[in-house]
Amino acid sequence: MKLKPETEVRIDEVITHYPVKRSATLPLLHLIQEDIGYIPDEAIPWIAAKLELQPINVYEVVTFYPMFRRKPIGRRHIKVCRTLSCALQGGYKTCAALEKEFRRALVAFRDLSRAIRFVANVEMPHHIVGALVGLDELKGFA
Repeated sequence: MKLKPETEVRIDEVITHYPVKRSATLPLLHLIQEDIGYIPDEAIPWIAAKLELQPINVYEVVTFYPMFRRKPIGRRHIKVCRTLSCALQGGYKTCAALEKEFRRALVAFRDLSRAIRFVANVEMPHHIVGALVGLDELKGFA
């Protein structure tokens, strides 16, 4: 697994703070996600070996906590709390409104993209069209 040298130093240093190595699982996962952006599959056995655990012990932690990402995410990431207290305050309505707005923006982007391609009479990828019209934020939706 490819980590920055300073992350590897921090990992080794964090482990020394815990009398039981297993207790360093969460901090190590946070450090790796901070460095790479997510928890890749190869990180699980790597952490397990570092902490003298079975890979399943690390996997359980990664899959239990929703803050750990198993796949890379885009440049922008929006999360809306949907716990009971947030739901009572309108969390699900917020999600629905965001989905509706993003869908509307996506449709507008695709329509604009088709129009530019038609006028220019060229085949152009969505991200090029988006950059031309200043909509590169939507390139992942195309």
